[in-house]
Amino acid sequence: MDLLVSVAVVDAGGHAKQSARMDGAGWFSPDIAHGKAIAAAAFRCGTDELLQRLEGTGGFATALSSLSHGKMILVLGASVVHGKDGEIIGAIGVSGARAEDDQRVARVAVDSLRG
Repeated sequence: MDLLVSVAVVDAGGHAKQSARMDGAGWFSPDIAHGKAIAAAAFRCGTDELLQRLEGTGGFATALSSLSHGKMILVLGASVVHGKDGEIIGAIGVSGARAEDDQRVARVAVDSLRG
């Protein structure tokens, strides 16, 4: 896809498991990827679905970010990871490209785990 991104993996509780930044990706992109992954883990759905749920709720998304002291970033770019039994075991967040591309990369990463 010719993108320069960072990827963050969190467990179901939003705790960091792994992070990687591609050479040339923005210096802040690892933190944003982590924040997106935390949001997906917290709400147990990808940020694409989460943003649809929050549509029309006014400043609620901003309030959620504030309540988490900025740890949750409610922007496209994260998908949840399901375990063998279908339970959510974590999330993958991506940052560095356009939000739509970040979301696509996150989906591809999760799909690659399914084999």
